[in-house]
Amino acid sequence: SYIYNVKNYGAVGDGITDDAAAIQAAIDAAEKAPWGIVMFPSGTYSIRSALKPVSFITMMGVGIGSKILQAAGNNFNMLESKDRIYHLTITNLRLDGNHAGKTGINLWLDHSILDHLFIENFAGDGINMNDPKISDTLAFLNVIRYCHIGEVDGKGIYIHYPCTDSWIIYNNIGSKNTDIYTEGGPFRVIGNHLDGSPLYNYYNAGGQDTIFTDNICENASLHSIYMVHNPWDKFEEGWCITNNIIRNGSRGTNLTYDFVHLEGISSIAGGFVTISNNVFNYTSGNHTRYAIYVKHFNNVIIANNCFNSDSYAQSPVGLDIGTNKIRLSGNTNNQYSLLNNAAPIINGTNSGSATISGGSTSTIVMHRLGETPSASNIIISPLNNLGNATKYWVSNINNMSFAINVNVAPGKTAAKFVWQAKIE
Repeated sequence: SYIYNVKNYGAVGDGITDDAAAIQAAIDAAEKAPWGIVMFPSGTYSIRSALKPVSFITMMGVGIGSKILQAAGNNFNMLESKDRIYHLTITNLRLDGNHAGKTGINLWLDHSILDHLFIENFAGDGINMNDPKISDTLAFLNVIRYCHIGEVDGKGIYIHYPCTDSWIIYNNIGSKNTDIYTEGGPFRVIGNHLDGSPLYNYYNAGGQDTIFTDNICENASLHSIYMVHNPWDKFEEGWCITNNIIRNGSRGTNLTYDFVHLEGISSIAGGFVTISNNVFNYTSGNHTRYAIYVKHFNNVIIANNCFNSDSYAQSPVGLDIGTNKIRLSGNTNNQYSLLNNAAPIINGTNSGSATISGGSTSTIVMHRLGETPSASNIIISPLNNLGNATKYWVSNINNMSFAINVNVAPGKTAAKFVWQAKIE
């Protein structure tokens, strides 16, 4: 590779001189070499016009000490091209819009890497990738990783269809609109911290095969994670939401929005979704409506999540389903509000505790399995001495509850039980 130092092309890096022409000259020179590297030594490179990256080069700084600064009073996208760009790497640079610029990076990319960037102070988006107004050609295998994106008025990362099969990993993003917004897929959204009091932490505007895992989502004004049907895509299938910490949603309006909101349309229902091993938490401010809300989706598994009892107003899971089967299993604090269901709800196993007061001979237990378990699949065990009672059994089993009975009232000591019910 050949290295093209921007200072060798006249860039000053003093934060005052307009270095745009010198930087562009270095970029254009690197384009003529195989895999040229445009090098930005430490300095503040003020620009008064957009820079145009090209294919098959690397734009490299030395970290946050290499800053490209949009000069005050200039309203343009900092890095922008109307061409399709392949195999571009931008790394170890600080892009500062100076509260004047539109978008930090506005490029159509394929097989490209945005890495270790510090993007801040833009009135538009931090990264706007593959806008179909540039080209509607399918793009693949882009990576956005280890970036800090903050103080942007638009979206932190905005990836348009037809960009697909790409990674958004290990970034810290705080925007005022949406932290990450994607269309299409597959996408791997992994290990990000999404904050900044946005409208949404993650907005998936339709598509297939998205993994959203190991992220921290905080302080969304509306839904924390919002996945919806997009009219240009026939199905929304293959979504995995797992191992995330999601807290303090619906900040703008109390009891109105959800931590996770999935919504298809009845005529084209999405499907094949897992929502598992997440922590839904609340620390202060407004409450969400539900932790998880699912409407018009097939074949959904909601399993092994942990819900803070103060995280929601009504119940952890709200389901409005018009098609196929939903499985609810192993969730902590399992209270379900099942709305308008035209299909069975299947919860593999549920468990809890129950008490028969000293003056009573029975208590009702809400198992909320959605189907009626057989008596042999309900196990009850006493936790203490039953007092006057000597026998216990279950009765009145239905799809949501059953009764625990004793032969006589326990007396001074209430009878306490643990129970487990399952569907096979």
